Amino acid sequence: MHLFEHVHGESRDRGQAMVDLRNEYIEHGLLPDTTELPDYIPLFLEFLSQIPADKAADLLGDAIHILSRIEE
Repeated sequence: MHLFEHVHGESRDRGQAMVDLRNEYIEHGLLPDTTELPDYIPLFLEFLSQIPADKAADLLGDAIHILSRIEE
């Protein structure tokens, strides 16, 4: 249930993508108090529910192809 695992596997690209996502969380004032990785889908969806709708729609749009791949 991790977004970037389905795209990057265990490559270095996944690490950078998680750093970028964590920075998005911090930029919007959310510092998750969890041991989960930033790309954990429930954490990502919780984050989206706490930010302005237009920004959430943009980020969800960026991730929708990954969620579709997981569904398949």
